[in-house]
Amino acid sequence: MIRNSRTSKAASSADSYSLVCLREPSRDAEQTGILSPYDEAMSRKSGKEYPGMELPEKFFNCAPVGCMLIDEEARILQINPTGASLLGKGDIRLLQGKSFLNFVSKASQHNFLTHLKTCSAGKDKQQLEVKLRIPKLTSGLPIRLDTAFYGNSNGNAPLLISVLTDLREHKQKEETLQQELEKSVADRTAELAAMNKALRKKIAEHKETEKNIYSDHEQLRALTSALITTEERERRRIATELHDHIGQTLAITRIKLEMLHALASYSGFAEALEEIQGFVKQAIKETRSLMTKLSPPVFYELGLNAALEWLMQYFGEQHNLRINYRGKRDPFSINEDLQILLLQATRELLMNVVKHAGVEEAEVTLRTSRKQIKIEVIDHGAGFEVSKIGTPLDWRGGFGIFSIHERLKNLGGQLQIHSKRGEGTHFTLVAPHGTKEGL
Repeated sequence: MIRNSRTSKAASSADSYSLVCLREPSRDAEQTGILSPYDEAMSRKSGKEYPGMELPEKFFNCAPVGCMLIDEEARILQINPTGASLLGKGDIRLLQGKSFLNFVSKASQHNFLTHLKTCSAGKDKQQLEVKLRIPKLTSGLPIRLDTAFYGNSNGNAPLLISVLTDLREHKQKEETLQQELEKSVADRTAELAAMNKALRKKIAEHKETEKNIYSDHEQLRALTSALITTEERERRRIATELHDHIGQTLAITRIKLEMLHALASYSGFAEALEEIQGFVKQAIKETRSLMTKLSPPVFYELGLNAALEWLMQYFGEQHNLRINYRGKRDPFSINEDLQILLLQATRELLMNVVKHAGVEEAEVTLRTSRKQIKIEVIDHGAGFEVSKIGTPLDWRGGFGIFSIHERLKNLGGQLQIHSKRGEGTHFTLVAPHGTKEGL
């Protein structure tokens, strides 16, 4: 067999058998006719003569990968034993002149023909994965073709050198890796699903707990409102008892003592009777003060505006707090329980001014609209940092202001607080017009 004199020597490993080693034949060799044609047997099988284009026999036969020389119509001109084995043939002579296309699966034939055409045009090395039809392998044999232009025959027909690499082990590794990846993904998905399920359960438990807390809070707010309402009614009852019984008894006692004092002018008991009258007067005064503190009658007897005017006067007389009151002159009516709440709340806020603001003046404003009633209590005293309040019990004034806040909230209203240390405090009571059961 005649060999191409410019082809490199065979390497010692599979990687050495690259297409780089299979160079084109010398142009001088082609022109001078140094290279001889194939033997007659090969010429008869292939139907053409390709003088000087055989591959180096030693290199070719020892290659650990399949190698073959084919023409532009995919006819096998030369193939090594490894390549013949991949095609299911033990004798390379049985393959010479056969079309490689016959061994390519139908699904891969179109791509192979395109691959062949590209390589025949003298393009750079091309790579393609195809499946071969091998009788012993029902699923076909996956191989990779690395094909490059090798040279031209004397008739200028392009010849191609192609390396065949068995991909079964590679595909098996890929499949194994794919299975491992899918298993890993499935395991991780199952793990995430379990975590998600546990998280959903915790969220559901949290929502249920939150719902229970909200329900308990609503119940507590309703209980607080009912407790405050009951407390006010009890205050009013005690104040009424003081007025109707103790107050009346003291008033009658005072009248009787005055009558007795007039009759005892010459009996020597006048001085003692005057002292007793002084005690009775003091008792009457303290009883009236106690009735006012418990439940001022004007809260029930007068309208909201008039009751607020009385409250301003009361704080001026009892606590030396001058109040600039701006009320609403137009008459309006509201639910009695709401009026009592607003008056109690205003009194509580004014007591906070007296105790904590450190001022002798304050402002109170009454505003009404079709939907809301607002009472503002303003001082320019010590003030405090609202942002530092942790719980309602920390509010200046303690539970009194907290109870106002809760009861107003239960009505659909609110207590607004604006304050800054050294710049005073601005309280706003906001309550809706109308009645609501349980006020």
